Amino acid sequence: MLISPRFIWLSLGISAVILITLGYYFVPRLGKKIELQFFEQKTVRPGTGIVTKKELVKFDESNHSYSHIDGYEVIRKPGEEEWRVYYQIENFDQIAEPIRSHILLAERELTTNRGSRFTIVSKEQYDKIEVGDELKVSWRWRGDDKVEIVSAGKIIEIITPR
Repeated sequence: MLISPRFIWLSLGISAVILITLGYYFVPRLGKKIELQFFEQKTVRPGTGIVTKKELVKFDESNHSYSHIDGYEVIRKPGEEEWRVYYQIENFDQIAEPIRSHILLAERELTTNRGSRFTIVSKEQYDKIEVGDELKVSWRWRGDDKVEIVSAGKIIEIITPR
């Protein structure tokens, strides 16, 4: 049995109409979803962290590098120091579910496998920060299992004169 050319053209025409209709419906929605995810990844969010430990690290000939929590190697010169303040991010409430739970689980795994996050501060800041203090942490979700810390530091209270 032969298929007529008219049937083939009719089938192709109907298929094209269906594909165009579906494309008209789904492409804008897909574009919107991609745009929202891109926005989610670029937004820097405010949060807080609790200081869990403080440490002065001095570098010498035998101790002059370390692996950053994000996985890259940091090389320091002998004689340099880092005044480190270790902290744990309190929550990720600034981002919607299910991403929030995903990030929280990834953050727990990261700190379990690589250690606590820390920020390097000046000696003056180090002396003012105590274990248990709250830090202001600005962070960004990178779209995978990673949270990028943009900044972390002591919350400064501004007292205005009356």
